[in-house]
Amino acid sequence: MINMVDRDDRDKLALDAIENRFGNQGPASKVAAYIDEQIRLTGAGPREIDSVQREERARFHKVVGGEIARQNQEMREEFHSSTAQCTPPAPSTHVVGLVFGPNNGSGGPYYSLNWTQVDNPAGGSDSARAEINTGHLDASRYTIKGDWSANAALGVWVIPVNQWCRMTVRPNISWQGYGMMNTRSFDPNTREQQWAGTGGYLSIVVNSWDLAGGSPNRDGEVRIPLWERIVLNPNESRDYAGTKYGGDYMLSMLATNTRQYAIWAVCHAWVRGNQGFAIETMASSSLTCTMSSLEVAETQA
Repeated sequence: MINMVDRDDRDKLALDAIENRFGNQGPASKVAAYIDEQIRLTGAGPREIDSVQREERARFHKVVGGEIARQNQEMREEFHSSTAQCTPPAPSTHVVGLVFGPNNGSGGPYYSLNWTQVDNPAGGSDSARAEINTGHLDASRYTIKGDWSANAALGVWVIPVNQWCRMTVRPNISWQGYGMMNTRSFDPNTREQQWAGTGGYLSIVVNSWDLAGGSPNRDGEVRIPLWERIVLNPNESRDYAGTKYGGDYMLSMLATNTRQYAIWAVCHAWVRGNQGFAIETMASSSLTCTMSSLEVAETQA
């Protein structure tokens, strides 16, 4: 069997590694933030809206954000209470491995790592949750300006049995989500256009450390879109649902028993909105998942 690493201070290593992958700003975000700051300092850029319009916009988005938060919670409660989970097939006899599950008292092995992150949260509609005891993963984000995401992940520690092997990771995830985009115009005669976007994604991320210590190595990553929409002056709301097990949602990689591996299944909700002078676009994405199992198997290389 694959050996499990006990929970200890090594969990912090795994959390730091996943935070560095998804929680930190990339180069594009850093450049955009720098440009925005320079525009603010120099006074250049679009004209400012007046105080009445600014207050009206703030009131509107407070109400909308509250309703989005309520709808997200309803969707999560209904999904997690009623969705039947698919049972993965047992590993073949020539494969050694483990099938991890929620830590709900049914016996191990079970998930031992959880992590959440929300970009610049602005209200109750921006949230993320990852529950070891239930296998629930939820991520939601709403915006009227900028590119933002919410992320939730569950993970496990493993050390392979063989000195060299082919390690295969297969999460079994049922999911439901939606993407909403809308446009508000403050001038019926304007020709202004603004983009908006929504997306939902699943990832597998594997980092490893030498048993003797040292820096982490990113050994493998798979990211698949569940949906992705980018539209000019949009007005749409779309619901999505499905189950992912194997196929394009699996990761196969070379591994060794001289290293310990932190294996993560991650769900992401992404939004993009723009706020112009006469036009603003808003976007909301919410993804709720249940990971009923995480299969980690090895075949001798």
